[in-house]
Amino acid sequence: MSLTRLLNHNKQIKELFKSIPNMKQFFQKLNEGPAFPVKAPIIVKSDGRANPIVGHAYDYWLRAFIQRINNRLQENDNLVAYQGLSLLFTEKKFFDKDAYKYHLPFIKEEEKEFGNYYYETYLKMKEENKTTDEWFEAVLDYIHEKYTEEILENMELKFFGDFTITTHYSEGEIIYDNIIERRNSYILGESVDDTQLMEDCMILGNLDAFYRSNYIHEQGVFYVSEKDITDLLNLTRETQKFSSLFIMNHTLICNPSFEKASILVGGADADILIDSTLIEIKTESQFGYKADHMRQLIGYYILSLFTPSFPKIDKLAIYNSRFCRYVYINIDDIFDYFDLIGFAKEFIEILLERNSLLNKDKDVIQQSFVTKTKDFQK
Repeated sequence: MSLTRLLNHNKQIKELFKSIPNMKQFFQKLNEGPAFPVKAPIIVKSDGRANPIVGHAYDYWLRAFIQRINNRLQENDNLVAYQGLSLLFTEKKFFDKDAYKYHLPFIKEEEKEFGNYYYETYLKMKEENKTTDEWFEAVLDYIHEKYTEEILENMELKFFGDFTITTHYSEGEIIYDNIIERRNSYILGESVDDTQLMEDCMILGNLDAFYRSNYIHEQGVFYVSEKDITDLLNLTRETQKFSSLFIMNHTLICNPSFEKASILVGGADADILIDSTLIEIKTESQFGYKADHMRQLIGYYILSLFTPSFPKIDKLAIYNSRFCRYVYINIDDIFDYFDLIGFAKEFIEILLERNSLLNKDKDVIQQSFVTKTKDFQK
């Protein structure tokens, strides 16, 4: 369960974060006027309801763009999207009884029977501490013993259209590698085809969404619509007019994580850290102060306090790409207005209760917190 899911679904944490007061008054923007005007003009409208995957795709483009303008290749091929690719057959997300529908959708009359075997075999392999390779081998043996060649020919892998069961993973890796090669070329300042880059980012967004939430388009992870490409192109072209917002002086971290603290919440990675500002990227069609955004930012900030190696954060910021608006709040203002020390202590106690395996790291985590908050201790 990720930080976002904890904030939405864990009763204790949900109630705790509801206690965060409204801090709208402390947000600032870089030019004149209120940070959250009553009616902010939208710059990039979507044609109809926006596809949420465009937000994921925009994140992949923006991180590449920021690396490009700062002449800093930081990401290579170890992206969250690759973890989505690895979930095709061999990773840990085979816990859903209906997972087979995403991976091996047989013709209808065979689905239920195979799905039960698929799920039960996975549970058995877990109990016996078998590897995922051993589990998958057992599934393949069952397939070839149970089903005729005619049935096997009717299999459709939603991930990769017409790719066969024996070739789809290697084909997928080839496509992924080509995407990364083109993205790295863009980061390094080379000229690339804009439409191709948008298509690549959409595919990375599809894989990312699958890894994080098990969402997949019915036509597969390589499906990209012209409407989404146009929407993403419009977003990126407007963002480039505000490139000065993303120039670093000394620090740039894309998708920063929080080491042991990330494990405490079941996974957490923020969007971007530039110098001492942690920036959360939004591609929403409404703009205004939202309690959920504040809770997410404070959650990330607290995790950074529990992480010894994480750079100091002085500001928390939000950039909305549809409105091209960048707003931020100073950490000092949060501490002056709200007992963040007491809040963080309660938060970490709840997390450690949920994950006793990390009690051995408790002293390190708490010492990091004390060291990083010494200037705010009363």
